[in-house]
Amino acid sequence: MNEPGLDKPIREAEQSLEEGIERIEGKSTSRRRSGGGSRMRSPGERFGGGLAKEKDKGDKALILPNMWWITSTAFPLMAAAFGPLASLTSVCALVQPWRLRIPPGGRETEGKGIDDPAWLTAVNAVSLAFALVANVCLLLTFARRIRYQLSQPIVMLSWYTSSFLLMGLVAAASKHLQRYPRQEYVFSQSYYYGILSSTLYFIVATFLLVNYFNSVILKRYPPIFSTPTLSQRALMLQTISLAFYLGIGGAVFSKIEGWEYVDGVYWADYTILTVGLGSDFKLTNTLSRALLIPYAIGGIIILGLVVGSVRSLVLERGKIKVQRRALDKERTKWIRRLEEQEREQEESSSQPKSDEEKLRDEFYLMRKIERIANTKAKWTSLATSLTAFLFLWLGGATVFTFSERHQKWSYFDALYFSYVTLLTIGYGDLYPESNAGKPFFVVWTLIAVPALTILISNMGDTVVGMIQKATLWVGAMTVLPYPDSSISLTQKFKLKRTDEEIRHEKSPTTNTPPEQVHNLQEEEKKDQLLKLLAVEICTLTKDMTSEPPRNYSFEEWVRFLGLLGIAWREGDTWSWLEEGGPLASSSSETEWLLHKMRQRLEVNLERLGEVGG
Repeated sequence: MNEPGLDKPIREAEQSLEEGIERIEGKSTSRRRSGGGSRMRSPGERFGGGLAKEKDKGDKALILPNMWWITSTAFPLMAAAFGPLASLTSVCALVQPWRLRIPPGGRETEGKGIDDPAWLTAVNAVSLAFALVANVCLLLTFARRIRYQLSQPIVMLSWYTSSFLLMGLVAAASKHLQRYPRQEYVFSQSYYYGILSSTLYFIVATFLLVNYFNSVILKRYPPIFSTPTLSQRALMLQTISLAFYLGIGGAVFSKIEGWEYVDGVYWADYTILTVGLGSDFKLTNTLSRALLIPYAIGGIIILGLVVGSVRSLVLERGKIKVQRRALDKERTKWIRRLEEQEREQEESSSQPKSDEEKLRDEFYLMRKIERIANTKAKWTSLATSLTAFLFLWLGGATVFTFSERHQKWSYFDALYFSYVTLLTIGYGDLYPESNAGKPFFVVWTLIAVPALTILISNMGDTVVGMIQKATLWVGAMTVLPYPDSSISLTQKFKLKRTDEEIRHEKSPTTNTPPEQVHNLQEEEKKDQLLKLLAVEICTLTKDMTSEPPRNYSFEEWVRFLGLLGIAWREGDTWSWLEEGGPLASSSSETEWLLHKMRQRLEVNLERLGEVGG
């Protein structure tokens, strides 16, 4: 299942962190504006007096958000995503009696309901009411109608109350409502929906409790829902829409086909997920078949929106945090190496490198660090999504082996069924029949199928790319050799230029050499400098739409640094690896340059205004 191109939410989710980093960068920016002709310092000096000082200054910007990203961002967003699903399972726990009597020689699907005691129905309804209160409060928080500090305790308390009430009902029903023999009396799907609902309520309430405790009590990070973004509110509305769509579809189609409501929800679930088992609940009515056409399209669109939002806000954001963490580790490691190399060079009699050579070496070192960090981030994301997929696949197969034991499913049968379901193939030769298996199938598929979609997306960045290169290599060795047979295969691949390199060569740049920029600065030709800054800002603005984000060459960076007032030839205090540099920033190189040039332009315009005044 593919999400319909939702890349914008991730940019919105990053804004708060970027603003914090920009404030931290403000000090180093103001230092650079003043210019200066100091010597090029050692790595320890350039990074704020050594690694200890660097770590203290960069903790809030880089280290702390990485450490607490799961509790600060993932937990509340997962609570918002699973809250409406928990309410749907709670509705399913209320619509059917919890006990069934199976006729002699019959199956669970043929069982007749036994009326529940009044206290069970009442407590079940109260639990659902508390859950609805929690969802309404959370929705009003997203709509900025209720303050975060006020609404979150209500949401957590309501969900915990719903969970504990259902847990008590399940425990009481298991002990006091069980009838014998068990071959004749069984619990219905609503009973198992009650178990799932209580579990989901407890999980989402705990997610919010951990987030609230760390953000409001300990103040380790700002609360993400205190000022929710448009994309975060969209996720909440989309998950509510999906739960409502499943519930309404289950009610309509079960009414037309004469099914139980819980069976209608089960059918709507595997229909929207495009699993399409079709062997247990077939549409036999002309009206239901006609309604299926618009219903399936609408459900698939809503599900695609939810998957796209979750991926953008949680998983893509997580990939960025993994990459930032890998960059920070690699940068710290190479800072230590550079310090050691400079100490060894001072002790030896070898001629030290010039400032220009050091800056050039650091530039290509920066590129190397970026490649290493990017590779680590991609494979870490793949490993994480693969672990989640294996857990859901193997864990789901374990549950189905137990729930479908009356069908004599082996573990391999359950593995086969789970795999076919996750890939949305849906042969229909195996399907759950038990009252425990169907409710678990609904919740499990709503989590597992999107997880597989995310795994396939992460494979596209890693495994698929390797397979593509291997295919080209095999083709070059066999049926599609290169015309020039005198060049070895390895050399042919080395000679191939990437599309990014070609685009860089063709991209528009100013023709102003670094020397002219420095001369302009030395002669204080402010009007010319302002024009050059304006031209570069226009050029960089065009690069903002580049996919992937553009990386600039060393020569281009030399020109940019000259415009920013960083006299690299005189050995100014500049390093590609420093805390406020482009490598440590969460922004792209284009965004970083635009931010710095905008500041440079504002400062010069202010000075020009003061002189004119």
